[in-house]
Amino acid sequence: MATLGVLLVEYEEMPLQPEPGVSYRGDEFAKFPSLIPNTKWVQQPGHCLVAGQRVFIWCGKESVKISVSDEYWVSEENVASAEAVERALEASNLERVDPPANTRHYICPQFYPEYFG
Repeated sequence: MATLGVLLVEYEEMPLQPEPGVSYRGDEFAKFPSLIPNTKWVQQPGHCLVAGQRVFIWCGKESVKISVSDEYWVSEENVASAEAVERALEASNLERVDPPANTRHYICPQFYPEYFG
């Protein structure tokens, strides 16, 4: 994440987490930090900037997903943002999975052939 310019929040002790089975109002639930699985209290990056582009990063046990859009369609701006982020990723040691999945939610050849040669 440091290679991408993303600063991670690391807690010295386990932060308060929601209790299973307990209902919380949205504003109360938002106070609990989401933690990266299998870490000792590292907060999910969430919304941040990579290569000057607004992205959403979510770390799983075995993968890191970076989304460049929260829209429900693919625009030229989304493609330009993705290209800028991909250039930044070239310097990281993250393995690239392209396309991440064949779904309308990702820019992939199956659903967006106009972006692929």
